[in-house]
Amino acid sequence: MESGTKLRLEEAVLKVLVREAFGTEPEEIEELSDGWANTAYRVRLPGGRRVVLKLAPLPEVKQMRYEVKLMQTEVDMLERLDGVLPVPRVLAYDTSRRLVASDYFFMEHLDGTPFDKLKPLLNPEERGVVERQLGQYNRTLNEIRGDRFGPYLAPAAAGIGWYEVFLGMIRDVLEDGKEMAVEFPVPVNEIVSQVENSRNALEEVKEPRLLHWDLWAGNVFVLEGEISGIIDFERAIWGDPLIEAYFRSKTMTEAFRQGYGWEESFTAAEETRRLLYDLYLHLVMHVERPFRQFTSPDHEAWTRDRLLEDWKRIRGIPG
Repeated sequence: MESGTKLRLEEAVLKVLVREAFGTEPEEIEELSDGWANTAYRVRLPGGRRVVLKLAPLPEVKQMRYEVKLMQTEVDMLERLDGVLPVPRVLAYDTSRRLVASDYFFMEHLDGTPFDKLKPLLNPEERGVVERQLGQYNRTLNEIRGDRFGPYLAPAAAGIGWYEVFLGMIRDVLEDGKEMAVEFPVPVNEIVSQVENSRNALEEVKEPRLLHWDLWAGNVFVLEGEISGIIDFERAIWGDPLIEAYFRSKTMTEAFRQGYGWEESFTAAEETRRLLYDLYLHLVMHVERPFRQFTSPDHEAWTRDRLLEDWKRIRGIPG
């Protein structure tokens, strides 16, 4: 994904980073085009071994308020989940900014194809196999309990519930939009009021669970019909599992539900939260455009349409 926040390095500098981490010269370095914020390179080492280098944006690049310690979160999550989920192993992590003016890390290269690219080529049964497996993995992650709500590495805030945290998330993204002069297709004050009116539904969430939050098909690798890896844990939070990507109204499938083990129908409060989480996701996508320096008018039009659609659905939520 073309983004103005990506830090691109000259080949000579990239070779220095490889030598520092592995003590050898790379045979090939190729930039990976996926991703919206960080820069990633695939590196082939002598003997054919492949690794991935991931570079954070420069420290002075303005980021959204919810983007808290993204690279540190990702590295911590990958190390925490090693042996629990199919995640790439962290091979080197450097925050010294001695060789380059940004944090970076190397990780194992995942074999396979991103599920979003592979999905159109699969029949329903083959897609179902992957989605059931994804549901199982997502449930395994969400079974990890925490002692607070909020971003994975944010300071602990004792006694703060999910309602207060989620309301703060909404206010933060709206404030980000205000600072960047983003126009919203729905009234900002009414968005906040809607969340406040849904307090009872949000307060049903009592126990913080570990969430990926960005576990959409593009962050799932598939090899020979099965999931070979999961990536991009940088936006991990402690919260309500229903905010996970595959619980969204446009992405949830019966196969995912089966794998996750969510057999019952959603209650009215759960449906309320799912609609709020749809709205939050599309608010983030709408506001991040100037932060990422996207220039395509198609992206803005798409996010505006999604927000308007969310708002029409959410207006029917009982308080």
